Amino acid sequence: MPNTSKLSKTKNKNGRPPKFHESRRPVTVTLPESTLARLASINADRARAIVKVTDAAMPEGAKQEGVRVVEVSPGLGVIIVGPSQMLRKIQWLRLIEMAPTRFLLTIPLGTSIEAIEVWQLRTCWTMARPGIELVTNLESKTR
Repeated sequence: MPNTSKLSKTKNKNGRPPKFHESRRPVTVTLPESTLARLASINADRARAIVKVTDAAMPEGAKQEGVRVVEVSPGLGVIIVGPSQMLRKIQWLRLIEMAPTRFLLTIPLGTSIEAIEVWQLRTCWTMARPGIELVTNLESKTR
């Protein structure tokens, strides 16, 4: 009678080689047919196509720009920020996605500078260092 435990170990050991050289896990997603067609044009292997598109959109090791003020006319600018879970938690603030990892920061009309400054003070007292750096960077760019 064959030893089944030995066979199962051999099967796992001699299975398909990994596609990627880092930790990975299976993920199930439902995508539109048009997206699947575009992914297929990049690589027949969907996983490799998704990784390739993600790497192109968000290169690993590329420094994300935190806060940027884009001047739209003399003395008038718009605030562009990178992704931030902290900013998403602020109910009165809106992040409008302009491109992957770039958001237009909008503040409702009538929001006073004092309200924003109070928010900054409260936030700095309750957040970790990356959040403090974001608020400090935001403040310095908007003054």
